Amino acid sequence: IDKFIVMRFVKISESQKKRLFEAYDGKFSFSDLDDYTIYDMYDYCERHLGKPFANGSSRVVFTLGDNIVLKLAYGKEEAGIEQNKMEFARYEKTKSKLFPIVYDHGENFEYIVSENVVPATYEDFEKILGIPWGDSFHQKTEREIDPWSKHKGDKEVGYDKYFDDLKDYKEPWVLTNVHECLCYLENRLVFKTEPYDEELSTVIHEIPWLKEMSKLIYSEQIIDLENIDNFGLVNRDGNPSIVIIDSGFNKEIWSKYYR
Repeated sequence: IDKFIVMRFVKISESQKKRLFEAYDGKFSFSDLDDYTIYDMYDYCERHLGKPFANGSSRVVFTLGDNIVLKLAYGKEEAGIEQNKMEFARYEKTKSKLFPIVYDHGENFEYIVSENVVPATYEDFEKILGIPWGDSFHQKTEREIDPWSKHKGDKEVGYDKYFDDLKDYKEPWVLTNVHECLCYLENRLVFKTEPYDEELSTVIHEIPWLKEMSKLIYSEQIIDLENIDNFGLVNRDGNPSIVIIDSGFNKEIWSKYYR
């Protein structure tokens, strides 16, 4: 089943949110969850929501519904709380389409409730943005009958299913790729260690997703984007979009808790 079909973008009002979430298994309740200390919230969520489906350095993620998750500070609780605060604040400030929607948060940001994100693959970047994540393509080619061949032989069919120009499997990408652009933006706009690069800047300006990402990195001082695991897919108005999975991270949090 195509993952874009099973994902559903749910629009709910403020008054509907908690009623929807509390009905998840008939027992889970945000009012009960809020009665626990942060050190006991994990056990409560696990009892009523099952095991977390994702784990980070200071947060775990529980499923609340098809498109709703709960991110709970766990392990390094102080760092997790700071990341929850940052993720909520960034979304509220920017309402950027490159961030998952954040619906709600705990009283002291022990948790946030946000849009679910499906991990992105190399092929997703190629299909959606038109350029690969790294220095070569990853989408496998397929073979089909060539009706114009007098021998009725096979022909390679691959990227022409997504783009107008034919690309072969593992064909080198002669221009800069997404990974290079993100590393350049992070080092230049956040850490101030990278000189201006005209070629990279031209590619970034010509691709809307990278252009919007550069604005976010600069305004929000976002880091930790060099790994593809930090990106995922959401379904917006029937179209797949690539977003930052963990937007609750910046240079200050990195320096304080992880350096």
